[in-house]
Amino acid sequence: MIEIDLSPGGGRSGNGASARASAARRPLRLYLRDAWIVASGLVVVGCAVVSTALLVSGRGRTALVASALDSAARDSLRIATVVSESRAMESRLDSLGDRASAIRRLDSRRFLWPRLLDEVARALPDEAWLVQIAQLDAGEGATRFSVEGRSIGTIALSRFWDGLEASDFIRNVRLLSTEHLVEPISGSRPPRTRYSFVLEAEYEARASHSAESLPLTARPEFP
Repeated sequence: MIEIDLSPGGGRSGNGASARASAARRPLRLYLRDAWIVASGLVVVGCAVVSTALLVSGRGRTALVASALDSAARDSLRIATVVSESRAMESRLDSLGDRASAIRRLDSRRFLWPRLLDEVARALPDEAWLVQIAQLDAGEGATRFSVEGRSIGTIALSRFWDGLEASDFIRNVRLLSTEHLVEPISGSRPPRTRYSFVLEAEYEARASHSAESLPLTARPEFP
């Protein structure tokens, strides 16, 4: 037997009720799967946002680091230039110092022998004379020399020795040798007696005695 529902709207209400019933019968795992999908999407979006932020921040830091490296390179080049110029200046100063020292040494010995001979001649008595004077060596500040001469007697030799020691520029005077000489004279006169001697000393030009001391004179007073 075939039954037909002739009431209006009966078919639509049946379809709606069946849809609600099927939705009520939907399993729980489908809802859980939809939640995982949403969460995964949120994670993907968050990762994309974080990656974009890190990329932008990294580019900014890279620009800052590049600027700092460029500034450091310029500073290093400038410092290297200054150091090179300083070393060149130090080398020039050392060269000038060496030249000045050489000039001072040459200037200090320019009048060595005139001054030395003047001191020796000042100490030499009338009863003695020189045969030879020679330079033995020249140290940093003193010049060692030897004097060979003749004297009439030992008193003249002693006076000459004392005169050398009294000089402000001669020091360490010592007697190396002495010899008694007899010189024959033609005729009936007796032979002459002479003494040969060799002295050694050191000459040093001290700056404290290089300047002349001038006497002080009173200034006249005018009315």
